Amino acid sequence: MIVKIYFYSNDLFLFSELWFNHFQKINEILDQQWFNVEYIEKGQFALISIFSLFFKVSSGMSLQTFGVLQNIILSILIYWIVRKVSTKDKILIPLLSALIFISAFTLAPVDITLAFKHRKIFTALFIFLPVLIALTKKQHFYSYRKNLIYTFLAILSLSLTNYSVLFIVILPACVLFFIFDTTKKKKLKVIPLVLLVFVMFFTLILQYCLFNHGDFNLNFFLKNSFIEISSFNKIQNLKFPYENIIKYTSVIGTIIIIVNILKNNISIISKLICSIYLVIAGFYHTKYYLIDENLSLLIFAFLTPTVFGIFIVEFFFNNLNWISYKNVNYFALCIILCSTSYLIHYQKDDLSNLKITNETNRQILSAYDNIITNHLPYSYAIINHEKAVEFSKKNHFFINYNELNNEYLIRDSIYHENKNRKDFFKYNPHRNLPNSIFLFETLPAKKNVSRIVFLTSKKQLKKNEHIINVLKSRDREVQLYINTDKLRVYKITNKKNSSNIDDMLFYDKRL
Repeated sequence: MIVKIYFYSNDLFLFSELWFNHFQKINEILDQQWFNVEYIEKGQFALISIFSLFFKVSSGMSLQTFGVLQNIILSILIYWIVRKVSTKDKILIPLLSALIFISAFTLAPVDITLAFKHRKIFTALFIFLPVLIALTKKQHFYSYRKNLIYTFLAILSLSLTNYSVLFIVILPACVLFFIFDTTKKKKLKVIPLVLLVFVMFFTLILQYCLFNHGDFNLNFFLKNSFIEISSFNKIQNLKFPYENIIKYTSVIGTIIIIVNILKNNISIISKLICSIYLVIAGFYHTKYYLIDENLSLLIFAFLTPTVFGIFIVEFFFNNLNWISYKNVNYFALCIILCSTSYLIHYQKDDLSNLKITNETNRQILSAYDNIITNHLPYSYAIINHEKAVEFSKKNHFFINYNELNNEYLIRDSIYHENKNRKDFFKYNPHRNLPNSIFLFETLPAKKNVSRIVFLTSKKQLKKNEHIINVLKSRDREVQLYINTDKLRVYKITNKKNSSNIDDMLFYDKRL
């Protein structure tokens, strides 16, 4: 995933209006607000919140990096699917398929400047496809029953993440599984379809019962789920017309299906993946208003390299005997080298033309992540621009620049004069100060970079300098916590070893 991380300096998702909207949704999940008037499924934001807790990063950092995690999982999934189809080469061609997914950005309908934006459909693909493929195996009933439980949980989680995907992807996949799997009895094959229908109705009932803003509008909920306004992709600037790529891949997929049927191939994975591609292509070309083209394009971004990898292993390795096991690796390595060289040469001009976005926003996010993960919640406050107040919810106190200018020095004086009087703050809690305070100063950047969300004005910088000098003259502990050419953060300590978690755990009170 070094390829995707390489484009972090070109990212436009961070601190965009959509980014802040999603950040607010994560805070709503932490408040247990799952159903709201916007009719938006919040399963995706719950996953981001879990990701934040699991990796011990801030909600903002998890939101920014969850898109990368999706790409990592999907590239591994492509590798795994192609590897399961291949009977000879188990490494190189699957690796090539995954490489095309993560690096062929001029051939994929995904805007590289939004590579860090998370996608609901990507979550649906990496949750459902593994359990679907697990069902295709020839297995004992008890193993199949266990996989059915996993399938039910996957479908249920996806219904809370993106309800429309149940119709666009899951339903066709379950029908195709029923058609192609010849190793199981019909009553066993129909169970995934029954589970799907049950989850569809159960989710609607759940939405209706828990919706807390008046009457539940089913029609609006379905339209909002099928047409995702925040999802948009660029296909106009691609090297090849993407319509042609869809047509060529559909032809390849059809050939793979026909050949496998004629040869009575026992493995149904290749037939299943290619058939799903053809179904999505059919939806895409219907131009029906409920079928979101952007959603279909994102599915194509994943399925196209997968079908391409399956085509190579099926026609150059599995079904042709002229390549011996001894020469498989040499032949596969030649294909990888040629493809990689072509991608590098073909995309070098586009790489050089990508604009560098503002580094300041990334430094601000990193600073917030460092402070939030290393300090006890609500033991500290952050002073910043009013637009940054959204970061403070669920984490710490917030002070804007106006409060800093007009009130802080007075509050500081009262606090330190009375901090040893136990009864004073009992009767005057509003006079208390957080144990630590972080003062953010976002410095001006070059004119040729994108907008800075939390820019600190020159007038405010002078006021900050005056306040810091006054605090130092009062013998307050003020240190430069972060200092770069784009961002300065001062730390004002009002009570020692009472905010930083490590200091609180290992502080020896005898010292």
